[in-house]
Amino acid sequence: MAIASDTAPLREVLNDKNGLLVPFFDIEQLANSVIEVLTDPPLFRSIRVQARKTILDQYDLARICLPRMMAFIQKAGLGKG
Repeated sequence: MAIASDTAPLREVLNDKNGLLVPFFDIEQLANSVIEVLTDPPLFRSIRVQARKTILDQYDLARICLPRMMAFIQKAGLGKG
């Protein structure tokens, strides 16, 4: 499960179903979120399950990321000699 700063790049991956976003400079809320997750794991089970599903469905290295990178390289003509 991810606990991250609420910034644009992270909002593209995380939402209220697969992680926790906290305000960027709110160190106290970040610490409290970490403590809450560590002290009550069953409360966050569904978020952990969804977080793993998100990664497997959208960011799996072999099925998603490498094929996309290879297609980009080939399209850009960077894979030649």
